Amino acid sequence: MTYQEITKRYSELFIMLVEKAGRETGNTSYQKVAEILGKDESKQILEKAVQDEVDFKMFVCLMIVLILFDIYDSQIENWTSEESSDKLFEFYELYLKKATKKFCEKYGLEPFDNPGMAFKMITKQIENLND
Repeated sequence: MTYQEITKRYSELFIMLVEKAGRETGNTSYQKVAEILGKDESKQILEKAVQDEVDFKMFVCLMIVLILFDIYDSQIENWTSEESSDKLFEFYELYLKKATKKFCEKYGLEPFDNPGMAFKMITKQIENLND
């Protein structure tokens, strides 16, 4: 099975798991996970990751980060790397860990208990050139 096929199958599983979490928690971002991942920006990010065949753990993290951006929006700009790592781990632990480990074992990927990733949001302001 190719990397692209594996990520496609995992994306389907991810959507199913996060939508289930949304129904259980009432979190609307979780409930619209397919819509979030279907946005042009999200698709570009994920397609580039598949094209580059990033480590599978990184692919999972990217999907989680896209959901976190929808939930926390501009608050993310103030997060430290530790805070972002904690949010990633918490999401993974609560909603994805068990199913992801089974998925990895089924498809010959190295299972992981902790995504072990962090991110930092950097904003770039563009000054008005017409002034």
